[in-house]
Amino acid sequence: MDQRQAMELKRKNLTVEAGRRRLAAISRKYWDEVLQYCADNKQVLMVASVGTWSKESTEMEKECEILNATLWKIFEEKNSDPKKVPPTMKGTLKNDGGAKMPYRLTRWDPTKDKMLQERYKVNSVPIFLFFYQKRLVGLTRRWNGYGQTKRDLIKELEKQYENGQRGRFLPEDYSPAVKGLPPGSTYTVRKEIRKDSKTPSTWEESELNY
Repeated sequence: MDQRQAMELKRKNLTVEAGRRRLAAISRKYWDEVLQYCADNKQVLMVASVGTWSKESTEMEKECEILNATLWKIFEEKNSDPKKVPPTMKGTLKNDGGAKMPYRLTRWDPTKDKMLQERYKVNSVPIFLFFYQKRLVGLTRRWNGYGQTKRDLIKELEKQYENGQRGRFLPEDYSPAVKGLPPGSTYTVRKEIRKDSKTPSTWEESELNY
């Protein structure tokens, strides 16, 4: 394998080392604009609800920052400064950039706004919400099952992208508090597919992580 092929493989597997890049914050004020911006760019939007008081949350946010730097390096050809705080997302190319990336990683501060708690019953950190075409496709405490590494995050993003592509969205009234399931559990959601009133329904099953 020559150097060019090795680099292409790294790009494919998102293994390019690029340091760390802090996650841009997402807020209630521009929530709809950011969801629309990511939808227009056919991106999976990940919202990480994190807090510095949780060691697990801090460690997983660092893994997000490592992947974030890789995404910007590969798709936007931009280097990252781990100390630089990016501007709050506004849903515009001028402010947010990153339109070429397949995934947009953002952070939410639950101490400043209770919107996620109100809408999605999110009461702890870390919690990761995934959106595609402005609709919720996933809500997890871990990645790829019980994972907490960059590799697990990549797998989770790939899965949520596929869920979005196939229309596997969560119900509008979805709540993560699934009775009887401990954190990290996997459960199955059945989606009814009906082409018209004359055609019998078929069902598509997908696995979701809690």
